[in-house]
Formats: sequence, C-alpha cells, structure tokens
Amino acid sequence: MVRTTTREELKGWMDRYEDFVLVDVRSLEDYECGHIPGAINIPLEEIHKRAEKLLSRRDRVVVYSTNSRSTRSSKAAKELAGLGFKVWDYEGGLDDWKEGGYPLIPSGKAYAVGV
Repeated sequence: MVRTTTREELKGWMDRYEDFVLVDVRSLEDYECGHIPGAINIPLEEIHKRAEKLLSRRDRVVVYSTNSRSTRSSKAAKELAGLGFKVWDYEGGLDDWKEGGYPLIPSGKAYAVGV
C-alpha cells in the first residue's frame, strides 16, 4: 500500500528526527543540482535493481520527484510497495519543498548510494 505525505508532515518527521529513508527518484544529474536534505538518490529506472540492496522493509521509505505533475515518484512508490516496502509518496516533490521556503542541498558531484 502506498500512502501520501505532505511538505508539513515530512518537515515534521525531519524536525523530530523520526526514522525514515528519503529517496529522490530523479536522475543523478537532477539530484546533483539540488535535493532535499538527507535524501539519497535512486533513479526510478534503478529502483527495482537497487532497492533490495539499499533499503530495509522495516524502514519507512519516502519517495519524491520534481513536482505533482511528474509520475516518477508514484511509479517508484508503487514498485517499492509491490516489493514489500512501507512507502509514502511526497507528491508535491522538490517544487513544493522549495515553495515552502525550505533549503536544498546541491551536491556538486555524484552521491548516488550503492553505485
């Protein structure tokens, strides 16, 4: 089952240091330009291959993409749920995060986990 989350809920989890894994499902190049603090990058095209290695089924996994018009996060969420992960889709994505005035982290170089 895929649940959804909002910017406020996600920020609350961060502020309370709750356990979850935040996954940016955009391309590595997009991730490098800026991502939500604490996010790891697993591009949609690599979810099936890398999820088993990088994520635990005990984790709350939150996925996001660029914005609500992008279908990447919903596709990734459905795929992860089908693999047995507990998944939340942050449908507003990066654009919504920025609209809330929250910071992005530019990595400047690749930080793709498990590559």
